[in-house]
Amino acid sequence: MTFTLKRSDLAVWDHTRSRWAVEEAAHDVLVGSASDRIRGRATLRVRGETIPVRDLARTTRAMDFDDYRGVTFADETKAAGEAVAGSEGGWISFTRAAYGSRFTAGVASVSGGAVEVRSGSPKGRLLATAQVPATGGIYQWGTASASLRAGKGDLYLVFSLI
Repeated sequence: MTFTLKRSDLAVWDHTRSRWAVEEAAHDVLVGSASDRIRGRATLRVRGETIPVRDLARTTRAMDFDDYRGVTFADETKAAGEAVAGSEGGWISFTRAAYGSRFTAGVASVSGGAVEVRSGSPKGRLLATAQVPATGGIYQWGTASASLRAGKGDLYLVFSLI
């Protein structure tokens, strides 16, 4: 079997620089009729770049997360924009991040809740809890903030509702 991959086929979106990037990586290419019937395997080594550590001390949109569970995507306003709509226990993560000593988020909530800032996993070490005020509607925005110790690593924002 032969097929062609262009370098751009291996690009990922680099949120740190708002552009496509091809990372230094090894990709396993598997050929078979099913995942338990692999007939051939090859490793494709790609020369590329290293995406820098994400600086969360700068304004970062929640939609620029790296992974998520239990959230949906919502309109930021009736006219434009995207936002993350959290559900109880839902989370978004930012991998390989550097973060400052203050967590601040724009929030909209009918009844209020909280955002837990955790290290390493959704159940990882609790770094801070930001109380989310009841803003009265999904298009009425307020602010939730909390202090934490600056650091580096995978950061998880875990949502809880009232």
